Formats: sequence, structure tokens, C-alpha cells
Amino acid sequence: MSIAKFTIVGNIGSITEGKGVIKLSIFSNFYYKGENDCRINTVSIFNENRIKYIKKHVGVGDLVSAEGNIEQNSYENKDGETIYTTNLMVRDFNRIAKKQSKDE
Repeated sequence: MSIAKFTIVGNIGSITEGKGVIKLSIFSNFYYKGENDCRINTVSIFNENRIKYIKKHVGVGDLVSAEGNIEQNSYENKDGETIYTTNLMVRDFNRIAKKQSKDE
């Protein structure tokens, strides 16, 4: 058996609520050959308790960590083309720090 996993530590860029799901965009730093860049990853959370926690305690700019499984899927669009997707499904989520206000 093989499992594809991910770990992301970064700041929340956006929070999008759907029916039974919350999607978070997480901005993280990426270093390669001396260059600093930013990566944006969108993760999905389906766990009801985690959704409630995020709605109550997490906001844009907060530093968070997310871990989970990578799922690859495909579907056929209305033109008959196969579309491939990669979904980051959160298993563990933690808020590390609240966004600092400009006064801090």
C-alpha cells in the first residue's frame, strides 16, 4: 500500500465555506537555488469539528499547519475532455499563531 501525504506551514490567504467543507488557501515560502518565492496551496477540510473550530478561531493571516493525504481524481467535462485534479485533504490542522496587528 502506498500513501501520498503533505505538510504545509504558512499563512491563511482566504477561507471559502461550502456545504460540509471549508477550503483554505495557505501561503508558504519556497526556497530554491537561493531564490525566495511564495507558493499558494488550497486544502479541503471535511471534518465537522475542525470546520467549527476554523469558523470560530481562524482568520486570514493566521499562521497554520495542515497535514493530510493527496488524492488524485479525474472527471469528464461537458466537452468530453478528461480533467485531472489533485486534492489536498486535511487530516490534522493547527493554528500556530494569530495574525499580528499593525500595532504589535
